[in-house]
Amino acid sequence: NLQPAAPHYVLAPRNSDREEVYRAGFGVQEFMPVNSVGIVTARDALTIDMDKEELWKRVQDFTKLEVEELREKYNLGKDVRDWTVAWAKRDVEKNLEVDRLTKLAYRPFDTR
Repeated sequence: NLQPAAPHYVLAPRNSDREEVYRAGFGVQEFMPVNSVGIVTARDALTIDMDKEELWKRVQDFTKLEVEELREKYNLGKDVRDWTVAWAKRDVEKNLEVDRLTKLAYRPFDTR
């Protein structure tokens, strides 16, 4: 028999013996007081990788392949108002340096 209660209204059986100890701890918002959505790429599979060499190969493709080849190879879909494959290609060609690849805190405790 469940008895959901404020503030969480848990709808699953739960052992509440240690609830008081748990509530004496601190919340994530205290541990990490600044939050945001971070960067938005809309193309994470293209622009973010665990393997720097694999990412660099994709970057180099943007200097070697034509726009439509890139669109097909990386399943980039149609261009949108704020991003086109051609713009990305020009940007890569203008800024092609392996040192520009940088580590990214993709999610908490997930650096890529």
